[in-house]
Parts: sequence; C-alpha cells; structure tokens
Amino acid sequence: MGSYKNDHKLISFFGRVNYDWKERYLFTFSLRHEGSSRFGENHKWGNFPAVSVGWRISDEKFMKGLSWIDDLKVRYDYGVTGNQEIGNYNSLATYRAFGWYQYNGNRFHVWGPSKNTNSELRWEKGHNQNVGLDFSLFSHKVTGSFNYFHRKQSDLLGDYSVPVPPNLFSTIYTNVGTLRNTGFELDVTVNAVRTKDFTYSFTLVGGLLITISLSVFPTIYIKDKNITLPVAWRIRIIRDICSGLKRGNVLVTTLHIVMQEWIKKVTG
Repeated sequence: MGSYKNDHKLISFFGRVNYDWKERYLFTFSLRHEGSSRFGENHKWGNFPAVSVGWRISDEKFMKGLSWIDDLKVRYDYGVTGNQEIGNYNSLATYRAFGWYQYNGNRFHVWGPSKNTNSELRWEKGHNQNVGLDFSLFSHKVTGSFNYFHRKQSDLLGDYSVPVPPNLFSTIYTNVGTLRNTGFELDVTVNAVRTKDFTYSFTLVGGLLITISLSVFPTIYIKDKNITLPVAWRIRIIRDICSGLKRGNVLVTTLHIVMQEWIKKVTG
C-alpha cells in the first residue's frame, strides 16, 4: 500500500497592444511574464515577447490598376515561446528510501539522494521569425500564403548523460544545446468551382528546409558549478538529444540520421 502526491505552480501576466490604420498598416505587440515552480530558484521567471507588423499593399493607390489582385499583404512576425512541460522537482534535492540497514541489532531505514540536482534549470525558449506574403487573386478564386521562417530552440530540456564521478548518478535533467532551422513554406487554395449547388476546391501545401543545425553546450551546470565535459561525453549528449527528438516527424527523423552519421565519424 502506498500513496503519492506532487504539485507545481504556474503564474502568468499578459499584455497586448494593437494598432490598425484603415486596415492598411497593422501592428501588434504582446508580452507574457510567466513564472514556474519547476525551475531553479534564480530562473523561475521568463519574459516572452511577440511582435507582428503588416502592410496591406493592395490598398495603396499604385495597386488600384491591378484588378486581378483582391488582397495582398506583407507581414513580419517575431515571437518567443517558453516550454516548462517537464517533471516536478527536477531543480530540487529529493530523497528516496534505499532499503534497511542492520546495525548493533537495530534496523534503520536508509535514505539518500534520488537524483543529480540541478539548481540552474531554466526555461527552454523558442525564438521564431517569419516573413510572409498573404494573397487573394482572381475574385478570391486563388488564396494562400508564402513564408520564410527562421526558428531557434535554445536551452533544450532533457535528461542527458554526465560523468560519474563527480556526479552521483549517470544522468541529469538540464538545459543542453540549441536547435536551428530555416526554410520556406507555401500553401495555395484554389476555389475551382463555386455555384449555388456545388463547390469544389483544393489546397496545395509545400515546404523547403534550407538549413538545420544542432549545437551542444560543452559546459553544463551541476551543483552550482560549471563542469566542462570531455569530448566523449559531449558525443553521448548529442546522441541523447537525437534519440529524444525522434518522434516520427520527417524533419526530426532527418536530423536524427544526420547526427548519427556525424557521431560515427567522430567516434571512428
């Protein structure tokens, strides 16, 4: 018979400002200030801004002669997101029972550390930039958007391998590495037939990944100290990151294959 209970707190403050001049010039700014009990004492709070600007070119005077363009808008978006979807108490020292010990005829219940503690655990942040073009053409028969994106995921959270000693256990939950990718996305919807009794449309979606890179921090925080990892351990961390990223997604699976090939070359 046993019981178990855990808990965490998430506090969020949010503000947003919108500006719209004749639906031609558009501006939005927002800021989230969030605190999570899951992170280290000095890293519980994070700021997550977002900004978006747009210009509806089709409303300008020099576009009036192009009757086949119904709507044409250029936009730029930048935003930071935070990830705190991890287990509770990873930044705190916790203990667990290690059985019983016999001493001088008495039995003692032995307790000890249950994991490597990381008091420097902090938010994993995603920095996303996007330049796009939204369009509607030929009396709204063709609509869609074209986007160029740049995404960076920093301070990746995960359970990674560490040397023993100086650590008590072979893994620690920490922030290690940065993942970047850039590319293009296109989606077009064609309203081929539109009558009173029948409508037929189809959508084309495509994308092109230009670059993808993964860097791993050579230094991690363990017990309030910076420890530089040997090359062999950095390779193990890369392997752990790749294994954690394998989720069936084509992009992620491709990253896993590329990194595994790189590991083979490094290790000979």
